[in-house]
Amino acid sequence: MSDQNLEPLAELARSLGHAGLPETVEALAVAVERGHHIALAAAEGSGVELLYALAATLRCDPESDEVQALILAATPESALRCAGAVAAVAGRTGVQVSCWPPEPSWGGAADERPVAHVVAGSPDPILADVRSGGVGLSELRLLVVDRVDAMERLGSWPACAALLDTAGSETQKILCSASPDRVFLEHVESKLPRARRWPPEIFPGPGGEEEQGRRESATAAPLWIGAGAGEMTRLRALADGLRRLIAEADPETAVVWCDGGPTALRVRSALAALGFQMAEGPDDPGVRVVWEEAAEGAPGAAAFYGLPSGLPALLQRLRPAAGRLAVVPTRHRSQMELLARRAGWPVRDLPTRIPAFAADEIAAFRDRVRDRAETAGTAAELLLLEPLMEEIGGPRVAAALAGLLREEARPDETAGPAPLASWTRIYVNVGRQDGAGPADLLGAITGESSAVGGQVGKIEIRTRYSLIEIDSLMANEVIQGLTGTKIKGRMVTARVDRAP
Repeated sequence: MSDQNLEPLAELARSLGHAGLPETVEALAVAVERGHHIALAAAEGSGVELLYALAATLRCDPESDEVQALILAATPESALRCAGAVAAVAGRTGVQVSCWPPEPSWGGAADERPVAHVVAGSPDPILADVRSGGVGLSELRLLVVDRVDAMERLGSWPACAALLDTAGSETQKILCSASPDRVFLEHVESKLPRARRWPPEIFPGPGGEEEQGRRESATAAPLWIGAGAGEMTRLRALADGLRRLIAEADPETAVVWCDGGPTALRVRSALAALGFQMAEGPDDPGVRVVWEEAAEGAPGAAAFYGLPSGLPALLQRLRPAAGRLAVVPTRHRSQMELLARRAGWPVRDLPTRIPAFAADEIAAFRDRVRDRAETAGTAAELLLLEPLMEEIGGPRVAAALAGLLREEARPDETAGPAPLASWTRIYVNVGRQDGAGPADLLGAITGESSAVGGQVGKIEIRTRYSLIEIDSLMANEVIQGLTGTKIKGRMVTARVDRAP
């Protein structure tokens, strides 16, 4: 596909907030045009919905009265975003798009709906309508599964798999995941073994070329990532991140890259108000705010405010810097992490400033939340909560969820007294094969800490290890007390159990 044919799409991308033609579209346009199956790693902000729109425009015949393209999305918001991109790209060609289930046309009867050449929606209701005969797939030419990782977490992958199996061999198929993990690769091998895989930094090519990311990852400086739904939150995250980079690298200057002059003006004004010395020129000390058109290289500390258009832009701006920072909207965080992975840069979460509280109950609750964040995937949950985060902000959403969680955990006052302790499960590397029993473990816990019997819950003795529930207020003391001691002649290692 020639650059000239892609120029209208680039103009549309700019009108939708992209700096230009997204790297995802530029890299895969030819494969889409040729009808190849595609497996790719991308998330919101990458412009992947424009790739779906291009494929739908090329595959669909507006003269037909049948559904010719399905876009399976994890949430109604994702479906609407994809459908909107198809309508923007293909609308002038006569291709009609509808979110599923469809709604009646304005001004018409309830059963008067326009022909939908492209259907976007959740897989389960679409599959149900296919099986009942409400949606025919005899002329299906394109099938897209957006966010396979979220489909897995939400339990919708079986419906996707069924629709993939139903589609004929002539149907072009696109699988996209924001988390290209082992499960996604297994789905690709099962459903699209000959698909074109992109990007090459994540999916090595048949030639076995060494990945740029793997070459850099061993020694690369980390990329600090801050995210927020509202601009004020993001600007404060940018300020916190810059202070961290300046403290670590001690550069005379730092550069913040923005996607345009208006954004740069807002960023510059906010940083000046937050106490930063602003640099007027490349050689002046302080923070210099520039936008994409600027050609200067990055100094010792460099930051992206917003999402870069792709890996080349990220490498050009931040690769020369010793300290790297990116601050993005919450919904673009997954894409930023993918870009960092492709670059081979370790990702570090920019800490959020939270007031310190001395109350043990609050500390224990935060430990539970922290443990969940570190040990379980959150991609699907973020996808579900993104609309609320955009509406009322991430901190208020988190506070509301925390309140619901604590209300559920609070005992019913009408049921009489209930235990106040919450439990933390700890792992101890002593088990049945060492001859240890519950009494041995309980004796060691009460002997090496100030915990009493009522602060020890369920004890599970496994073959090589044991799992013990401890009052959360005592968990750290018990772990420190047990570690380094001996039970049944075995040196003990104890830690919080990280298993889900």
